[in-house]
Amino acid sequence: MKCKWCGKEFTPKSYNNVYCSKDCYDEGNRRNGLSDIVYERTCPVCLSKFKTQYKRKVFCCADCADEYRDIAADILLKRRPVIRNMLLKVKADPSIDIDNLLRKEYPKI
Repeated sequence: MKCKWCGKEFTPKSYNNVYCSKDCYDEGNRRNGLSDIVYERTCPVCLSKFKTQYKRKVFCCADCADEYRDIAADILLKRRPVIRNMLLKVKADPSIDIDNLLRKEYPKI
């Protein structure tokens, strides 16, 4: 079989190999525009701009993804009626100890 890029004869290792080497594969895909697909994104946490080849990537790094998950967890936790009621009680009377309130009124949490 002939290499799709350089024309050199080669024995394919798989039925769908069309390039003789990794260099020909990379060059062929670069010329066809397949490896040039780059998405420009803005990280929602640190607001830095970054480029990625992955369509679904949202965050610039793992630290930002972890921070976002922590923020989202806090927001979702505060939306739960049990937690919301507890926060309202503490807000009404700041002298209430949150740990005691949790143990006393919400033992299942």
